[in-house]
Amino acid sequence: MKIDVHTHIVPAHIADRVLQSMEQMFHWKAPYKNTLAAIKAHMREAGTDKSIVLGMAQEARHVRPANDWLISIADEQLVPFGAMHPDYPDQIGEIRRLRGAGIKGIKLQLMVNQFYIDDPRLFALFEEIGDTMVVLTHAGKLHADRDETLYAAPYRILHVLQQFPKLRLIAAHLGGFYMLDEAERTLVGHPQIYIDTTWPPSIGEVAAKSPAFRTSVEMPKSARRDAISRARLSVGIAATRVSIGGVLHSFNKRSNRSSKIRRPGESRDLPFSRLGKLTSGSRHLPKPA
Repeated sequence: MKIDVHTHIVPAHIADRVLQSMEQMFHWKAPYKNTLAAIKAHMREAGTDKSIVLGMAQEARHVRPANDWLISIADEQLVPFGAMHPDYPDQIGEIRRLRGAGIKGIKLQLMVNQFYIDDPRLFALFEEIGDTMVVLTHAGKLHADRDETLYAAPYRILHVLQQFPKLRLIAAHLGGFYMLDEAERTLVGHPQIYIDTTWPPSIGEVAAKSPAFRTSVEMPKSARRDAISRARLSVGIAATRVSIGGVLHSFNKRSNRSSKIRRPGESRDLPFSRLGKLTSGSRHLPKPA
């Protein structure tokens, strides 16, 4: 089972405007539009079985209509994560509505909405989510060569986890976009943290700096785990779990070994406890070796 855990999706009628805005923000060319049809076409091309698709609410008033649409597109290929905004007046009610509709997580758009991950406006939200859903957030900077507000610095992510011990959080971009050293120091080995390997425009930017990491991505799956473990420190992979080629790995900080996470229902450590059931909006994690 090959799963893409980080894709953005928007309704077709605003896709051109969103694409233009994102390209201006990041200064790189997106490979495709973030429409439902384009994502499914890209999945077929890449051989991806499932994609977690992330919603966006540029303003608080957009939260409910965005989530209505996200709920409506859930199927056996797409697993929507809901949208949220720190100024939305009924965060708790919206989380309960999303959870009741089978939505498994939310995406916080810290850089777009310009708020800190440890903003007190989100504390009641984190408390309500607990271990029942997943929070996926940008982690790190936007650009390597600019002074910018660090809304998602790894130490701020750690601050949230220390205050909410039930929360499970996916820190995008290897735990710290252009902040891998800090991510390594503050997040590696933390039991509440997952990371994804999204690194726009290409993970090759990181791999080029580490032959060990490049080898671990290119080699056959059967040989990846040991190489990923050896590469962890040289690259600064910044957490206990990392998805490469659709496989979730768990890193042991003390032994520097990696092992595949068990399927949902077999490990209470995973927050996706019911995702293995193919109801609307659910997904499988990889089977153990």
